[in-house]
Amino acid sequence: MSKFYHLSFSILQKFMLVIAIHWFLMAVWHMNSLSSLALLLFAGLAYLAYRCRLHLQRCYRAVIRHKFLLMAAVLLFQIIVLLSAELLIRRDAAVVFTGAFKYLKESSISSYLTRNPNNIPLFLYERLFFNLFGDTALWIMQGLNLFYANITALILYKGSQKYFSQQTANAVFALYILLVGFSPYYLSMYTDIPPLPLIALQIFLVLGLLKEDESPRRLLVRILLLGMVTSLAFLLRPTVIILVLAAFGILFLKEIGRNSCWSWLLFP
Repeated sequence: MSKFYHLSFSILQKFMLVIAIHWFLMAVWHMNSLSSLALLLFAGLAYLAYRCRLHLQRCYRAVIRHKFLLMAAVLLFQIIVLLSAELLIRRDAAVVFTGAFKYLKESSISSYLTRNPNNIPLFLYERLFFNLFGDTALWIMQGLNLFYANITALILYKGSQKYFSQQTANAVFALYILLVGFSPYYLSMYTDIPPLPLIALQIFLVLGLLKEDESPRRLLVRILLLGMVTSLAFLLRPTVIILVLAAFGILFLKEIGRNSCWSWLLFP
């Protein structure tokens, strides 16, 4: 049975490798749309990063020791971007926002939500804030987006510290700050930002389920918490269910590997 277990994961790894190679080649192919100057600049930066990798490592270690100052710099950057932004909302998010703030006819937003029921929770979330705070609700929700984006960095750091190592936690924190913190991504009034803390919690609750040394009581509490967190996140981002399905798939395969009864039923 252990052979089947290892074979299954070997096949899955190769499948994921093929997918990764496919999208890497697609990215290289679409680089043709970039200008020659951009490609030369990217190649030059990559070469300099390789040649100066030791200096970059020292800089990284020096910066990562001051996480509080780093988060203060991130918050300052985000506030500057927020106050200088001229256009906060576009596309589907704009339709939901204008409907929730009653800038759109009720019949129009009703028709839109009938065609796109996945945006109903977002509409209700924004309409609630509009009913409570009026037009100033936009700034309150942007402030909450700042909170959601930044608290996720703390959750990812502490979770990586607990389940992996300090080095991994530092790397996760740095990548998140670089990709999300120092970006205008938090301005999105769509379903991307509010679920971020819940998704981070979901990841570490799943990792806790996969641990072998959990007591039955702690395991039950963790399952209940995972269910509540996933339910809340699912309202805004249905794709969060994928992680839970993957986790229980792994648990199922591990149980097959241990239980001869399952082995006999599935593979007589």
